[in-house]
Amino acid sequence: MNAEHDSFFPIADPPRQSFDFVPTARWVIQRDDQLHRFISGNKLRKLKYLVLKAKEDGHDTLLTFGGAFSNHLAATAAAGSEFGFKTIGIVRGEEVDLDNPTLALCLKQGMQLERVSRSDYDRKFDEDYKDELNRRFGRALLIPEGGAHYLGVNGCIEIIPKSERDEWEHVVVPGGTGTTAAGLLLSTGADTTVWVYSSLKGGDFLREEIGNLLYRFLWDRDAVNEELNRLRVVTDYHFGGYGQVTDELVEFLNEFYRETDIPLDPIYTGKMMCGLVDALRNDEGPDPDKHPPARARTLIIHTGGLQGIAGINARRKSLERSLILYQG
Repeated sequence: MNAEHDSFFPIADPPRQSFDFVPTARWVIQRDDQLHRFISGNKLRKLKYLVLKAKEDGHDTLLTFGGAFSNHLAATAAAGSEFGFKTIGIVRGEEVDLDNPTLALCLKQGMQLERVSRSDYDRKFDEDYKDELNRRFGRALLIPEGGAHYLGVNGCIEIIPKSERDEWEHVVVPGGTGTTAAGLLLSTGADTTVWVYSSLKGGDFLREEIGNLLYRFLWDRDAVNEELNRLRVVTDYHFGGYGQVTDELVEFLNEFYRETDIPLDPIYTGKMMCGLVDALRNDEGPDPDKHPPARARTLIIHTGGLQGIAGINARRKSLERSLILYQG
């Protein structure tokens, strides 16, 4: 959070735009998807201080984890290429096709990919497995899946400028690990409600995960609980679970893109936006636990991930399903 850091890992101010997809809503979307061609959205935010730590501690390699269409793997590969690190990606599933658009992009950026069984992948939190990886790959900084780390939270604190700490009544973000939401809670004032739309089935766990991340900064459970009182977790817009993309969701993404010229990814931001729009279109009255009020000052964070559309479309085309219009 100083000039030296910003000169090594610069992040420009993202554009913001209002839109009237639901005419009654007073919403602004922050286009973090436009921050970088390859390291987009919250992936750029979460990687910033992890990459800086790797530089300061003398690591020459970034090692991380992800699935077949992982935005995080793609972003880490691009960050390594841009900032001078070797990169290694541990990929979930021995059967995964390394020629899919996401992993092909990782390889093009110089990432070494290693496919492992799902049982081995699930060991990624085990200390003995981390020790094994350290022995094999030497001076690698191990980055958790999705950048779920307190240094990732540090980067997400910067999503909203300090000068706007008390400006927004509501801030809305999609979530998979809770890292971004934790950063938003730490960077907004006591009167701001932070909404996180889970992209995973059974997303109630996010509240606990976010609390654990907050504790790394506050070191006081009462203070953590006070912050969590400002958190709303919405769990019914996962469309079948993480990575699942339905015809209904594709129809919404295409309608939204045609009317606003804003592309949404189908894994995170698209599901969140569908939930927000549904809530307002079907609302029978104000409910502070369902969605932000239509006329409240609400900032929506576009977390990027558009690179994944090519892979999703390839999979849907093979199944003769409708495709997402935005092609990048």
